[in-house]
Amino acid sequence: MKIALDLLGVLQRRGVGEGDEWEVTLKTTITRYAELEAHLLTEHPWDNPEVTATEIGHGSPSYLAWLDRSTNP
Repeated sequence: MKIALDLLGVLQRRGVGEGDEWEVTLKTTITRYAELEAHLLTEHPWDNPEVTATEIGHGSPSYLAWLDRSTNP
């Protein structure tokens, strides 16, 4: 997990305004993504949080193996 702090976001959920915003990068496998997305959407306090995915097309074999081991229940 990577968290970027001290971002200033322009919020358009309920009108335009400014507020603190955190950007969080979570890494998982494609087989576990739906579960992660469902959890984020259920637990997030906003009505419409930004939840996006970027598929990892290539990576070192040792990193991809670690990611697989780290995300298996």
